[in-house]
Amino acid sequence: MSKTRISMITGLRWVKYVMNVSNSGGMGTNVPQVSRELRKLGYEVLINQPERDFDILHIHNPLFASYFLACKTRGKKPLVIHARHIPELAKGGIVLGEFLYRPFKWYSKYFYGLADVVVCATPYVKKALVKEGIESRMEVVPNGVNRSVFRSSEERRRMFRRKHGFAEDDFVVLSVGLTLPRKGVETFMAVARALERKESMKFLWVGSSEPFLQKVDLGDIPRNVLFLGHIPFSEIPAAYSGSDAFFFPTYAESYGNALFEAASCGKALIIRDIPIYEGLFTHGENCLKGKSVEDFSSHVSAIHDHKGLRNNLEKGSLEIAREHDMGECAVELARVYDGLVS
Repeated sequence: MSKTRISMITGLRWVKYVMNVSNSGGMGTNVPQVSRELRKLGYEVLINQPERDFDILHIHNPLFASYFLACKTRGKKPLVIHARHIPELAKGGIVLGEFLYRPFKWYSKYFYGLADVVVCATPYVKKALVKEGIESRMEVVPNGVNRSVFRSSEERRRMFRRKHGFAEDDFVVLSVGLTLPRKGVETFMAVARALERKESMKFLWVGSSEPFLQKVDLGDIPRNVLFLGHIPFSEIPAAYSGSDAFFFPTYAESYGNALFEAASCGKALIIRDIPIYEGLFTHGENCLKGKSVEDFSSHVSAIHDHKGLRNNLEKGSLEIAREHDMGECAVELARVYDGLVS
């Protein structure tokens, strides 16, 4: 019996035709990992090879090239579109995002409306798309986290700290993501500045900007902050291992892969209290939630000062990572595929 062939389209090949990008984002790292899990389940998976024959087309990016490919496929082969990009992510993300927000809402309605199934990483994304009037069938399937890759290591911790100049007794607060306004970079720096008096407390941001994305003014960086820039994906687990807490001040996400990667490494999480994480993360159990610089500063200090609180939050992080194990998420995605080809 032949394997079901899934054609995964991230659009990154098309993007690189017109601009030089070093960071493929969460989509560019998540799709290859999910594909490996699907192959273990017996599927054949192609990535960015639309010219080859397939049984199911799974699009992950709302580029115009993706739209034309979806139109070409619709009605001939099953079409899955992953809602990794929802209209609200344009604000504080792409250049002129505030002005493009309404056109993108209009475009999204037609684009996602082409799908036989729209995959939503969280219930919040599904609710948002329903509110926009999208009538395609929707399935909630988390992106998932590869727990065999993202796990804490004392050896990695020592090597990472030695490489980047952190002392063993430094308390390192990490964030990972593109340096976009939407990601809360300014909040991150404001919290660091508020805690400058604590000499052992260091703040580290891993990630950079890319062409056509909004820029953050990094001209006045607090002395306790290090912007490391882009590092290879293979080195990201070491960054988590080398940190003591993970601070995710983002204003909007469709999932937030970095948050679940940090959870899988057992980090104490500090996150912005935004609707997408209602029902997923619980304040005081697997994270501390806040809305202001004062909230976040207080949370960072509490985790720093109270080892019992930190230990409880770390246990909660590992539990939520188990609930979002990538292998289990691949099984849920396979159920969607099987329903389309049966």
